[in-house]
Amino acid sequence: MMMMMPMPNIPPPKHLWEVALGANGTHGLKRSNADKQNAVKMAYENRVLLGIGENPSARVIADLCGVSHTFVQNQVATVATWSDAPTRTGKDGKSVCRCGGGAGTGPVSS
Repeated sequence: MMMMMPMPNIPPPKHLWEVALGANGTHGLKRSNADKQNAVKMAYENRVLLGIGENPSARVIADLCGVSHTFVQNQVATVATWSDAPTRTGKDGKSVCRCGGGAGTGPVSS
């Protein structure tokens, strides 16, 4: 009689990405700028899989990667799909209009 071995508890791919993107962010070897740039690039390229929206804010990507939002802004500023997007999706899932910026900028009405 063959015994069935229990299947290991394998986390979903999203969880694996989140762990990998922030690896060594708070302990271990200090990450080089190239490591951080690669993490930001991977997070942006896989933004839909990660569930952070089509046009995530720099802060959302920064939180995933364990870097500052200004670092993310500098990295993705040259990416047309990010820099030309009229809205950004925040951590709360709300889209915020980028049209003009400043104090009057707020959530996009549906």
